[in-house]
Amino acid sequence: MKAPAPSGPSGARFRFRSPAGAAILAGAILLLVSAGAFLRNLATRAPETLPDLGPAGAFSAVGADGRRWKNADLAGTIWIADAITKDCSGCVVRNLRMTDLQTALARAKAVVLVTFVEDPVLAASGKLAELERAFGAIPGRWTFLRGTMPAPAERFLLVDAEGRVRAAVAESDPAVSSKLLDAVGDLLREKTGRRP
Repeated sequence: MKAPAPSGPSGARFRFRSPAGAAILAGAILLLVSAGAFLRNLATRAPETLPDLGPAGAFSAVGADGRRWKNADLAGTIWIADAITKDCSGCVVRNLRMTDLQTALARAKAVVLVTFVEDPVLAASGKLAELERAFGAIPGRWTFLRGTMPAPAERFLLVDAEGRVRAAVAESDPAVSSKLLDAVGDLLREKTGRRP
């Protein structure tokens, strides 16, 4: 005999009012797990020396506030970059990954996220600020820039404080988030000699 489903005090069974509610709860749980896993990993994983893949390509891009950005504006910080390209079918998923990374790296103040918006429609005036709001970008932690990413756009790029590319992870890699978090942890240890 099948056991009855759990019910509340009124006898009504609990259920989400919409699929979106269930998705938001699942996303929040996943973000908490990711952040916890990142901090645990920093404490227990043996650090690796990341390869030096050369200098990040030069770029000149414009933020939502009209400010022009160049490589020098990111000097001294570790940054992760991705891109929104024209007719990009996977860009929403990529930006959700960046949202996850922003949450997981909340305590790593030396790390910033940059999304280069190459799609001319989305790069139009006012659209960058809309994108930042839509994905929950925290000012000073994640910036959307109108311009071309200084690397192949189908990869996530990890750049160290000296402007050297230390990892380039394919967007199609199912472990992209964990690989980037591991690499960030290695760079933070390398930069400070201790946990962030």
